Amino acid sequence: MPDETLEFKEETCRRGELSRERLTLLVASNMTGSDKRKLLVVGKSKLPGCFENAKHLPVIYRSNEKAWMTSGIFTEWLSEWDEQLTKEKRRILLTVDSCPEIGRAHV
Repeated sequence: MPDETLEFKEETCRRGELSRERLTLLVASNMTGSDKRKLLVVGKSKLPGCFENAKHLPVIYRSNEKAWMTSGIFTEWLSEWDEQLTKEKRRILLTVDSCPEIGRAHV
């Protein structure tokens, strides 16, 4: 996993700064990849222009000022999945990479 911000190949620094465009992704799957959750994308804009005419998105999209995963966004995502698993009478073990905000989630 990268430990710093990635940049576009063609991007050049202007006055020492790279683009401030940000995007956070949450990816979840079982070990074999046969059961994949819909991607959770966190961006800055409440309604990005590219989504303007979209009726259905192939991802779950949420937004906040810094495009970061927050405990609220994570809790909402996890609660919805938990409801689905409960209806299907399924139990899972969820392993989550370390993230300070997720540690504050109340589920």
